This record gives sequence, structure tokens and C-alpha cells, in this order.
Amino acid sequence: MLLRCQRRARQSATSPSTRRRSDDSNSRHNEAGKCQRSLLPKPLKDAVDTDSHRAGTAVRNPLSSEPIAPTQPLRLNPAQSAAFAEIQKALASHTTEFISDNETKHPLTFLLHGVTGSGKTEVYMQAMAEVLENGKSVIALVPEISLTPQTASRFVGRFGDRVALLHSRLSDGERYDQWHRIQKGEADIVIGPRSAIFAPVQKLGMLIIDEEHSDSYKSETAPRYHAREVAQKRSDLANCLVLLGSATPSLESFHQGAKRELSAPKPPRPCF
Repeated sequence: MLLRCQRRARQSATSPSTRRRSDDSNSRHNEAGKCQRSLLPKPLKDAVDTDSHRAGTAVRNPLSSEPIAPTQPLRLNPAQSAAFAEIQKALASHTTEFISDNETKHPLTFLLHGVTGSGKTEVYMQAMAEVLENGKSVIALVPEISLTPQTASRFVGRFGDRVALLHSRLSDGERYDQWHRIQKGEADIVIGPRSAIFAPVQKLGMLIIDEEHSDSYKSETAPRYHAREVAQKRSDLANCLVLLGSATPSLESFHQGAKRELSAPKPPRPCF
């Protein structure tokens, strides 16, 4: 009797009608799962979908297909050396200065004023190396997304896989991987346009804003902000240096620098 029941159960399980019912049940289960995921906010849905396939996969690197030759620090000219010496001194001493009537202390902000091709980027990179040696991180902003790969290539040539990119033209997966590399401390240099100012870096040591006069650092949509002002606030919170670079500084930075509100006691000279 027991054997007949077992045979009938096996026959029923392998019958076409039973298989159809099982397939229908699995299909309904999958559809229900898709409906539930569709109700999640997009960032959370992307995280769930990505994490479910993350095991054993390589991190997506936006620069992985581009061969980049390693570079070594260049010898600085006198103007570059003078600028770098002031920055190095401030980094070594964690200098702050009085910049307001109520004697509120703020971290220093340097205005590196030099024409295009004067070597500001080399000063940036050597200052970044000083910050990294102290176990801290750097955020470097560029005005346009189109400039990000060019700048990133130079930084990757100098600092290797310590560099992460953040901008809106990355795929969802690339942006997710880059964000988590930064958050976990695997990348301590972040390069990108204005939105990269919010990168979750560990132990922020310096903020660089190249071509700081550019209007692209100002967000015209909500949330409205200016990346330079956000950088100043993050500098206050992290007690770190801000380095502004431009061939044609904004009136605000130039005026405040002339009043020594944003510059060091001996601000870096133009690198001609």
C-alpha cells in the first residue's frame, strides 16, 4: 500500500499538469518579488540588486580599460617651490588663523593663482602626497565632467588605485562601487565635479578646487549649493586645508585673499 502511494506521488509530481502548476507558482513568486523591488527607492533597489550579485565579482573601475603610465614627482620651479613650501608648512603645523572680528578660528585656505600651464597640477599632486603620508584623504574637484578623465589619468599615474571617480556619467554599478571604495577607505583620493564634494571620505585632509572661478560649481537645481562654500564648511568640520586654483580667480576669492581672510599669511605666489 505504501509503495503504491509513493509511485502515485512520483507520477503526479512528474505529470505535465503538475509541472505547469509548479512553473506557474514559481512565475508568480518571481513576479511578486519584482513588484516588491519596484516599490523600493531607487538607491536601495540598486543596492539590493547589486549586492545579490556581488560575491566573487570584480569592482567595476571606470579607468580599467585605459592604460596609464606611472609618473614621478617633477622638480618644481622657484614659484612652484615657494607655493608648495607654504602649503607644506600649513599641513605640517595644522595652522589656523584669526579671520574675523570675533576671533573665530578657521583652517587656512590657499589661493593658488597661476596661468594655464603654469604647473598648478604638479603643486596639487605634491601637496596630495603630503596629505596621504599623514594617513588622510583628499577631494579634488574639477569644473566639468569632461575634464574628470584627463585629471584622473594624471592622478592615477602618480597614485595608482588609490584614486576614485564620482560623476553622473558613471553607470549605476560603477558609481556604487566607487562610493563604497571611498566609504571603506580603499580609495583616499576622490576626483569629480561639484557633487564629489559630498564624497564619504575617511579622515579628510585637504580639499582642492581647480578653476575655482567656474560657474559650474554652483548648483542651479535643488538642493542649491556652491561647491566652494560646501568645501569651506567641510574644512571647518574636518579642520583641513582648502586649496583653490585658478588663472582668473573669482572676485570673492581674490577680494578675500587680498584681505587675508582666506589666504595664508604669505599666500602662494602665481606659478609662472
